Amino acid sequence: MERGRRDTVPDAAVGERLLEAAWRVLGRSPEPLDIEWRAGVRGASPDGLPMAGPAPDGAGLFLALAPRRNGWLLAPMVGAVVADAIEGRAPSPAARALDPRRF
Repeated sequence: MERGRRDTVPDAAVGERLLEAAWRVLGRSPEPLDIEWRAGVRGASPDGLPMAGPAPDGAGLFLALAPRRNGWLLAPMVGAVVADAIEGRAPSPAARALDPRRF
């Protein structure tokens, strides 16, 4: 993952470095591989944490955005934070850390 990149064209040099590192970790000689490289853009906030909870303007809009590369790992926590906000429950410590109004 490279911070600040917005293009979606795979970088061949980066791919080669990744393959070299993988073979080194595996302790094996490189073998020919047929790889379809892909690149994308991940949504992220300035501090790298997701934004979850009431929108900054407080107009009844709730956000669950910018999970970056940890979306699958953080999804249960983000879901709980948003559900608590929607249902009017007291915010958890996680809710304070992920509050979209923190910026």
